[in-house]
Amino acid sequence: MKRSSPVYRLYLVPVDDDGTISASFLEEAKGAAPRVSKEQPVDLTAARALVLSELPVIQGVCRRLGNLAEVLPVSADRDAMFDDRVPCDATSFIFGTIDHVVRETLPSAIEPLHRAATVTDDELVRDFLERQARYLAEQTRRLRKGRA
Repeated sequence: MKRSSPVYRLYLVPVDDDGTISASFLEEAKGAAPRVSKEQPVDLTAARALVLSELPVIQGVCRRLGNLAEVLPVSADRDAMFDDRVPCDATSFIFGTIDHVVRETLPSAIEPLHRAATVTDDELVRDFLERQARYLAEQTRRLRKGRA
């Protein structure tokens, strides 16, 4: 039997002033989904539960990154940096990246993941039929326009 070497991962976790792991972070972690593997496929119900259990984690990451951005030192030239009038410094670049991820990237993932975890077959059929009806209406309009 082949013995696998241990795997080490570095996780950034929020700590309180006394150095202990944040209680709110521990509460979030309790709801974390179990590991999944290719050897043990999951059914639809489990997949939905796993996706839904990850949404608070994404929201927690948004919150923690937002907190980090709030404590970064603000450069007097940050607006000029973001307008490409002066070179960006590393702190402003980190702030800009975090701001973009917190305001746009992560929130844009939450809604589609929630929908994927809660959508029913009936809703998907209805969406399909609506798309087909729009497509056929557009094709009919194009044909009529071509004959005129």
